Amino acid sequence: MAVVTTQPELPNRTTGLSALPPIHRVEVRPRRGQVDSRGASVARSIEALGLERKPKRVDHALVYLIEGELTNEELHRIADELLADPVTQVAEVHSTSRASRPSAAPGVSVVEVHPLAGVTDPAAESVQAAVLALTGRTVRVRTGQRIDLHGVDKALAKSVGDRLLANPVIHAIHTEPYFPSSFPEGKPYELVVREVRMSKLSDKDLEVLSREGHLFLSLDEMHAVQAEYRRLGREPREIELETIAQTWSEHCVHKTLKSTVRYRELQSDPAFAGQFSLMRNTAGRPLTEIAIDGSVTIKNLL
Repeated sequence: MAVVTTQPELPNRTTGLSALPPIHRVEVRPRRGQVDSRGASVARSIEALGLERKPKRVDHALVYLIEGELTNEELHRIADELLADPVTQVAEVHSTSRASRPSAAPGVSVVEVHPLAGVTDPAAESVQAAVLALTGRTVRVRTGQRIDLHGVDKALAKSVGDRLLANPVIHAIHTEPYFPSSFPEGKPYELVVREVRMSKLSDKDLEVLSREGHLFLSLDEMHAVQAEYRRLGREPREIELETIAQTWSEHCVHKTLKSTVRYRELQSDPAFAGQFSLMRNTAGRPLTEIAIDGSVTIKNLL
Protein backbone atom coordinates (compact mmCIF):
# COMPACT_ATOMS: atom_id res chain seq x y z
CA MET A 1 0.00 0.00 0.00
CA ALA A 2 1.43 3.37 -1.02
CA VAL A 3 2.18 5.72 1.83
CA VAL A 4 2.94 9.40 1.49
CA THR A 5 4.67 10.88 4.51
CA THR A 6 4.88 14.65 4.46
CA GLN A 7 6.84 16.90 6.78
CA PRO A 8 5.31 20.37 6.30
CA GLU A 9 7.79 23.10 5.45
CA LEU A 10 7.44 26.77 6.15
CA PRO A 11 7.08 28.75 2.93
CA ASN A 12 10.22 30.64 1.96
CA ARG A 13 8.95 34.12 1.31
CA THR A 14 12.31 35.20 -0.12
CA THR A 15 12.15 32.92 -3.16
CA GLY A 16 8.97 34.15 -4.77
CA LEU A 17 6.47 32.07 -2.83
CA SER A 18 5.00 35.27 -1.43
CA ALA A 19 2.93 35.42 -4.62
CA LEU A 20 1.13 32.24 -3.60
CA PRO A 21 -2.18 32.73 -1.83
CA PRO A 22 -1.94 31.68 1.82
CA ILE A 23 -3.34 28.38 2.98
CA HIS A 24 -5.34 28.30 6.19
CA ARG A 25 -5.82 25.11 8.15
CA VAL A 26 -8.88 24.60 10.34
CA GLU A 27 -9.21 21.60 12.65
CA VAL A 28 -12.67 20.85 14.02
CA ARG A 29 -12.97 18.48 16.97
CA PRO A 30 -15.46 17.78 19.79
CA ARG A 31 -15.43 20.16 22.74
CA ARG A 32 -14.07 18.88 26.03
CA GLY A 33 -16.75 16.71 27.62
CA GLN A 34 -18.47 15.94 24.31
CA VAL A 35 -18.51 12.40 22.95
CA ASP A 36 -16.01 11.78 20.16
CA SER A 37 -18.10 9.23 18.28
CA ARG A 38 -15.78 9.04 15.28
CA GLY A 39 -12.74 8.54 17.47
CA ALA A 40 -14.56 5.79 19.35
CA SER A 41 -15.52 4.13 16.06
CA VAL A 42 -11.89 4.13 14.90
CA ALA A 43 -10.83 2.71 18.28
CA ARG A 44 -13.29 -0.19 17.89
CA SER A 45 -12.01 -0.88 14.39
CA ILE A 46 -8.42 -0.87 15.65
CA GLU A 47 -9.43 -3.36 18.34
CA ALA A 48 -10.75 -5.66 15.63
CA LEU A 49 -7.37 -5.61 13.86
CA GLY A 50 -5.88 -7.67 16.69
CA LEU A 51 -2.71 -5.58 17.03
CA GLU A 52 -0.26 -6.44 19.81
CA ARG A 53 -0.13 -2.79 20.87
CA LYS A 54 -3.23 -0.67 20.96
CA PRO A 55 -3.61 3.07 21.51
CA LYS A 56 -4.77 4.17 24.94
CA ARG A 57 -7.10 6.70 23.35
CA VAL A 58 -8.15 7.75 19.87
CA ASP A 59 -9.20 11.30 18.98
CA HIS A 60 -10.70 12.42 15.68
CA ALA A 61 -10.74 15.82 14.01
CA LEU A 62 -11.95 17.10 10.66
CA VAL A 63 -9.35 19.08 8.71
CA TYR A 64 -10.10 21.86 6.25
CA LEU A 65 -7.34 23.42 4.13
CA ILE A 66 -8.52 26.72 2.66
CA GLU A 67 -6.46 28.51 0.02
CA GLY A 68 -7.32 32.18 -0.45
CA GLU A 69 -6.88 35.74 0.72
CA LEU A 70 -8.97 35.96 3.89
CA THR A 71 -8.84 38.44 6.73
CA ASN A 72 -8.39 37.14 10.25
CA GLU A 73 -12.00 38.04 11.00
CA GLU A 74 -13.29 36.20 7.92
CA LEU A 75 -11.20 33.14 8.68
CA HIS A 76 -12.46 32.84 12.25
CA ARG A 77 -16.01 33.47 11.12
CA ILE A 78 -15.70 30.61 8.62
CA ALA A 79 -14.22 28.35 11.29
CA ASP A 80 -16.66 29.17 14.08
CA GLU A 81 -19.89 29.74 12.15
CA LEU A 82 -19.55 27.52 9.10
CA LEU A 83 -17.27 24.58 9.86
CA ALA A 84 -17.86 23.97 13.58
CA ASP A 85 -21.02 23.48 15.61
CA PRO A 86 -20.54 26.08 18.37
CA VAL A 87 -22.42 23.93 20.88
CA THR A 88 -20.53 20.65 20.48
CA GLN A 89 -17.35 21.46 18.56
CA VAL A 90 -14.33 23.74 18.70
CA ALA A 91 -12.22 25.00 15.79
CA GLU A 92 -8.45 25.52 15.79
CA VAL A 93 -7.05 27.84 13.09
CA HIS A 94 -3.57 28.03 11.53
CA SER A 95 -2.30 30.04 8.56
CA THR A 96 0.83 29.87 6.41
CA SER A 97 0.87 33.67 6.28
CA ARG A 98 1.52 33.75 10.03
CA ALA A 99 3.80 30.69 10.14
CA SER A 100 1.34 29.06 12.54
CA ARG A 101 1.81 25.31 12.69
CA PRO A 102 -0.40 22.48 13.97
CA SER A 103 1.25 20.11 16.40
CA ALA A 104 0.74 16.91 18.38
CA ALA A 105 0.96 16.41 22.14
CA PRO A 106 3.84 14.35 23.58
CA GLY A 107 3.21 10.61 23.29
CA VAL A 108 0.67 11.09 20.50
CA SER A 109 1.14 9.80 16.95
CA VAL A 110 -0.85 11.45 14.19
CA VAL A 111 -2.33 9.90 11.07
CA GLU A 112 -3.99 12.15 8.52
CA VAL A 113 -5.88 11.03 5.43
CA HIS A 114 -6.41 13.46 2.55
CA PRO A 115 -7.74 12.93 -0.99
CA LEU A 116 -5.05 12.77 -3.65
CA ALA A 117 -4.78 15.58 -6.19
CA GLY A 118 -7.48 15.18 -8.82
CA VAL A 119 -9.80 13.12 -6.62
CA THR A 120 -13.28 14.57 -6.25
CA ASP A 121 -13.84 16.07 -2.79
CA PRO A 122 -17.59 16.77 -2.43
CA ALA A 123 -17.24 18.15 1.11
CA ALA A 124 -14.62 20.63 -0.12
CA GLU A 125 -16.87 21.75 -2.95
CA SER A 126 -19.69 22.41 -0.48
CA VAL A 127 -17.37 24.44 1.76
CA GLN A 128 -16.15 26.50 -1.19
CA ALA A 129 -19.72 27.41 -2.11
CA ALA A 130 -20.58 28.21 1.52
CA VAL A 131 -17.50 30.43 1.95
CA LEU A 132 -18.45 32.37 -1.18
CA ALA A 133 -21.98 32.86 0.14
CA LEU A 134 -20.74 33.86 3.60
CA THR A 135 -17.86 36.18 2.71
CA GLY A 136 -18.04 36.85 -1.02
CA ARG A 137 -14.53 35.36 -1.33
CA THR A 138 -13.58 32.70 -3.87
CA VAL A 139 -11.34 30.09 -2.26
CA ARG A 140 -10.10 26.58 -2.92
CA VAL A 141 -10.66 23.93 -0.27
CA ARG A 142 -9.31 20.47 0.51
CA THR A 143 -10.59 18.31 3.34
CA GLY A 144 -9.07 15.54 5.41
CA GLN A 145 -9.31 13.61 8.65
CA ARG A 146 -6.87 13.68 11.56
CA ILE A 147 -6.59 10.73 13.94
CA ASP A 148 -4.56 11.15 17.14
CA LEU A 149 -3.39 7.82 18.57
CA HIS A 150 -2.24 8.09 22.20
CA GLY A 151 0.56 5.85 23.44
CA VAL A 152 1.76 4.32 20.16
CA ASP A 153 4.66 5.09 17.82
CA LYS A 154 4.57 6.37 14.24
CA ALA A 155 5.16 2.93 12.75
CA LEU A 156 2.03 1.52 14.33
CA ALA A 157 0.08 4.67 13.47
CA LYS A 158 1.12 4.33 9.83
CA SER A 159 0.08 0.67 9.89
CA VAL A 160 -3.36 1.67 11.17
CA GLY A 161 -3.62 4.26 8.41
CA ASP A 162 -2.64 1.72 5.77
CA ARG A 163 -4.94 -1.05 6.95
CA LEU A 164 -7.92 0.85 8.23
CA LEU A 165 -8.23 4.51 7.33
CA ALA A 166 -7.29 5.00 3.70
CA ASN A 167 -7.62 3.67 0.19
CA PRO A 168 -4.24 4.25 -1.50
CA VAL A 169 -5.90 4.67 -4.89
CA ILE A 170 -7.61 7.89 -3.80
CA HIS A 171 -5.98 8.88 -0.50
CA ALA A 172 -2.62 10.12 0.74
CA ILE A 173 -1.57 9.11 4.25
CA HIS A 174 0.49 11.52 6.35
CA THR A 175 2.12 10.83 9.71
CA GLU A 176 2.38 14.53 10.54
CA PRO A 177 -0.30 17.23 10.44
CA TYR A 178 -0.51 18.01 6.71
CA PHE A 179 -0.03 21.71 6.01
CA PRO A 180 1.38 22.34 2.51
CA SER A 181 2.55 25.73 1.29
CA SER A 182 0.50 25.13 -1.88
CA PHE A 183 -2.03 22.57 -3.08
CA PRO A 184 -0.65 19.71 -5.17
CA GLU A 185 -2.01 19.66 -8.68
CA GLY A 186 -3.05 16.62 -10.67
CA LYS A 187 -1.41 15.76 -13.99
CA PRO A 188 -3.41 16.07 -17.22
CA TYR A 189 -4.55 12.76 -18.64
CA GLU A 190 -2.78 11.62 -21.80
CA LEU A 191 -5.09 9.59 -24.03
CA VAL A 192 -3.54 6.40 -25.34
CA VAL A 193 -5.55 4.32 -27.81
CA ARG A 194 -4.60 0.67 -27.40
CA GLU A 195 -5.37 -2.20 -29.74
CA VAL A 196 -5.82 -5.79 -28.61
CA ARG A 197 -4.17 -8.16 -31.05
CA MET A 198 -6.58 -11.09 -31.14
CA SER A 199 -7.22 -11.83 -34.82
CA LYS A 200 -4.55 -14.55 -34.93
CA LEU A 201 -4.96 -15.95 -31.42
CA SER A 202 -5.56 -19.66 -30.89
CA ASP A 203 -8.49 -20.97 -28.88
CA LYS A 204 -6.26 -21.38 -25.84
CA ASP A 205 -4.98 -17.82 -26.15
CA LEU A 206 -8.52 -16.49 -26.62
CA GLU A 207 -9.55 -18.15 -23.36
CA VAL A 208 -6.52 -16.65 -21.60
CA LEU A 209 -7.39 -13.19 -22.98
CA SER A 210 -10.99 -13.54 -21.82
CA ARG A 211 -9.95 -14.59 -18.34
CA GLU A 212 -6.93 -12.36 -17.71
CA GLY A 213 -8.53 -9.38 -19.45
CA HIS A 214 -11.57 -9.77 -17.16
CA LEU A 215 -13.86 -10.06 -20.19
CA PHE A 216 -15.39 -13.35 -18.97
CA LEU A 217 -16.68 -14.26 -22.42
CA SER A 218 -17.10 -17.86 -23.54
CA LEU A 219 -14.92 -19.29 -26.29
CA ASP A 220 -17.85 -19.10 -28.74
CA GLU A 221 -18.30 -15.43 -27.89
CA MET A 222 -14.58 -14.78 -28.31
CA HIS A 223 -14.78 -16.52 -31.70
CA ALA A 224 -17.62 -14.19 -32.69
CA VAL A 225 -15.61 -11.11 -31.75
CA GLN A 226 -12.53 -12.45 -33.51
CA ALA A 227 -14.50 -13.20 -36.69
CA GLU A 228 -16.04 -9.72 -36.77
CA TYR A 229 -12.71 -7.92 -36.53
CA ARG A 230 -11.19 -10.25 -39.10
CA ARG A 231 -14.04 -9.18 -41.39
CA LEU A 232 -13.29 -5.52 -40.62
CA GLY A 233 -9.63 -6.10 -41.34
CA ARG A 234 -8.30 -4.64 -38.11
CA GLU A 235 -7.76 -5.37 -34.43
CA PRO A 236 -10.30 -4.23 -31.80
CA ARG A 237 -9.46 -1.25 -29.68
CA GLU A 238 -9.34 -1.89 -25.95
CA ILE A 239 -12.46 0.20 -25.31
CA GLU A 240 -14.36 -1.67 -28.05
CA LEU A 241 -13.53 -5.04 -26.53
CA GLU A 242 -14.48 -3.80 -23.06
CA THR A 243 -17.81 -2.50 -24.41
CA ILE A 244 -18.65 -5.79 -26.11
CA ALA A 245 -17.75 -7.76 -22.99
CA GLN A 246 -19.88 -5.50 -20.82
CA THR A 247 -22.82 -5.67 -23.21
CA TRP A 248 -22.66 -9.45 -23.36
CA SER A 249 -22.03 -9.88 -19.65
CA GLU A 250 -24.29 -11.87 -17.36
CA HIS A 251 -25.07 -8.72 -15.41
CA CYS A 252 -26.17 -6.62 -18.39
CA VAL A 253 -27.87 -9.08 -20.73
CA HIS A 254 -28.87 -11.92 -18.34
CA LYS A 255 -27.61 -14.72 -20.54
CA THR A 256 -28.68 -17.48 -18.16
CA LEU A 257 -32.19 -16.09 -17.72
CA LYS A 258 -32.76 -15.76 -21.47
CA SER A 259 -31.05 -18.96 -22.52
CA THR A 260 -32.58 -22.35 -23.19
CA VAL A 261 -31.85 -24.80 -20.36
CA ARG A 262 -31.32 -28.42 -21.46
CA TYR A 263 -32.03 -30.98 -18.79
CA ARG A 264 -32.61 -34.71 -18.27
CA GLU A 265 -35.28 -36.29 -16.05
CA LEU A 266 -33.28 -38.40 -13.59
CA GLN A 267 -36.17 -39.81 -11.56
CA SER A 268 -38.37 -40.95 -14.43
CA ASP A 269 -37.39 -41.96 -17.94
CA PRO A 270 -33.58 -41.63 -18.13
CA ALA A 271 -33.80 -41.34 -21.89
CA PHE A 272 -36.04 -38.26 -21.77
CA ALA A 273 -34.32 -35.00 -22.55
CA GLY A 274 -36.19 -31.74 -22.62
CA GLN A 275 -35.74 -28.05 -23.11
CA PHE A 276 -36.99 -25.26 -20.93
CA SER A 277 -36.76 -21.50 -21.21
CA LEU A 278 -37.22 -19.34 -18.13
CA MET A 279 -38.61 -16.59 -20.33
CA ARG A 280 -40.96 -18.58 -22.60
CA ASN A 281 -42.22 -21.27 -20.27
CA THR A 282 -43.26 -19.27 -17.22
CA ALA A 283 -46.13 -17.39 -18.86
CA GLY A 284 -48.74 -20.04 -18.12
CA ARG A 285 -47.56 -20.96 -14.64
CA PRO A 286 -49.77 -19.97 -11.72
CA LEU A 287 -48.60 -17.36 -9.22
CA THR A 288 -46.25 -15.69 -11.70
CA GLU A 289 -46.48 -12.57 -13.83
CA ILE A 290 -44.35 -11.56 -16.78
CA ALA A 291 -44.01 -7.81 -17.22
CA ILE A 292 -43.67 -6.03 -20.55
CA ASP A 293 -39.90 -5.82 -20.09
CA GLY A 294 -39.71 -9.60 -19.68
CA SER A 295 -39.06 -9.64 -15.93
CA VAL A 296 -40.80 -12.43 -14.00
CA THR A 297 -42.52 -11.80 -10.68
CA ILE A 298 -43.07 -14.91 -8.53
CA LYS A 299 -45.88 -14.24 -6.08
CA ASN A 300 -45.44 -17.33 -3.94
CA LEU A 301 -42.48 -19.69 -3.82
CA LEU A 302 -44.25 -22.23 -1.56
